[in-house]
Amino acid sequence: MSSFNQIFIGLCLIVISLSLFQDKNDPKTIKPTVPKECVECIAQIEAVVAGEPIRFNLLKSLISKSYDEDKIERLILSLINMPEFNHKQKGVLISQLADIYKSRYHFYKAMTLLSKYESSYPEFSSKIKGINSQFESWQSERNTNLGYRSGRGNGTTGHMKGKVNVVYVHISDRKSKNKLWNTQLINRNKGNLSSVKDWLLQQAHLYNVSNFDINFHIHAVALHKGITSKWFRTQGFEFYFKSVFAKDIGFENSQQMLKHYSNNGRNEVAFVFHLNYSERSWAYRCGAETGYCNFLEFAMITEKPEDKYTPQVIAHEILHLFGSPDLYLIPYAKHFATTDVMNYYSSDLKWSAISPVTAWVIGWSEEHGKVPFKIIR
Repeated sequence: MSSFNQIFIGLCLIVISLSLFQDKNDPKTIKPTVPKECVECIAQIEAVVAGEPIRFNLLKSLISKSYDEDKIERLILSLINMPEFNHKQKGVLISQLADIYKSRYHFYKAMTLLSKYESSYPEFSSKIKGINSQFESWQSERNTNLGYRSGRGNGTTGHMKGKVNVVYVHISDRKSKNKLWNTQLINRNKGNLSSVKDWLLQQAHLYNVSNFDINFHIHAVALHKGITSKWFRTQGFEFYFKSVFAKDIGFENSQQMLKHYSNNGRNEVAFVFHLNYSERSWAYRCGAETGYCNFLEFAMITEKPEDKYTPQVIAHEILHLFGSPDLYLIPYAKHFATTDVMNYYSSDLKWSAISPVTAWVIGWSEEHGKVPFKIIR
């Protein structure tokens, strides 16, 4: 272990020791907080303090603040065999972790954890039943596709590697009942796009993808008279894109625009249009709609910028453009990759994940791992 790691862990242990031995009745005592760094190195702390007295409430605090569910779950599973905790306390720790999963909408993970200890804690049964009811309510479209139609490397957007430029256009349809895009709404949506970028970079890091960066080039246009949002679901969109849209954002034609954003073909380019229109978001991608393999793959977002799920919808649709199909339509994926943004929503984008099969299809991995469905290429 390097000297830096030894010092780092030592500082974390000091924090824990202070919390163990402080005089709670002394008004001069300052209650220590758990540094973010200590939360993130919790596995290292576990290795060093094994066998030492550990304050129960501090552990609960660490559990509630941890972003790494797999790491914190491994810690709990090792702690439940330690003599410092009685049966009731162990049950509380397990139940708390299940509550964290549930709060993140990771219902299957919560049920799996509680089911493992149900024989020792019969009170978990009612909790499992309630969580399962929520889980089943999310399966309304589950039996739509039997196979996984991969678009890996196909179409006008290839792999999500290198520099990726997303041309993100806020489009106002004056015939829509919703508000037209204005500076306030666009600025709010910029916050969503920032969250999506941070999340994608974090997920890429987990797969050791170092040559990846994504940037959003933001525009706002109003549809011309005679053109409505319905055009985006018809062949008329190709005419609009080539003849009108490029000029609306400052280019002479679509070829010049594509050349600019692709840096003469060196960068990947994705097009996302965000309408002020009440409809379900969608993506036209090569692999699902073969007519878009040679012209243009694009995504259409219709969620309002203030909606809770908008960052996840944007991330989901962008992943479509790089070849990823929906997992939530596949019956055999019900209990598979249950935190993948292509399968289930989480309560917040930061709790969503890109599973190995999604990483494979967008070009981040050469292996898709074991999957419970047929991959159609």
